[in-house]
Amino acid sequence: MTTFGEDVIYTPQGQAVVNMTGIFDELYEGVDPNTNAIITSRQPILGIRDSDLGQTPRQDDQVLVRGILYRVKEVETDGQGGSRLYLHKVG
Repeated sequence: MTTFGEDVIYTPQGQAVVNMTGIFDELYEGVDPNTNAIITSRQPILGIRDSDLGQTPRQDDQVLVRGILYRVKEVETDGQGGSRLYLHKVG
């Protein structure tokens, strides 16, 4: 997080704003588990440590990154205290 992390403002639904660090990527590359083909998507993703947030991130929370507001579309936990948040630009 210290090398690639950047400041983000996370707003959980009905909760106080949290200033935290996350790893933001505007372009996502993954591997299809069935075919091993590389999948590229323009869907922005934010990687976070759940302990920095103080709770589990949820769908429809909001994140301000680089001056752009996003809504959390999907949360994928890694089982080791981190989450990958798939984001959708608001507006």
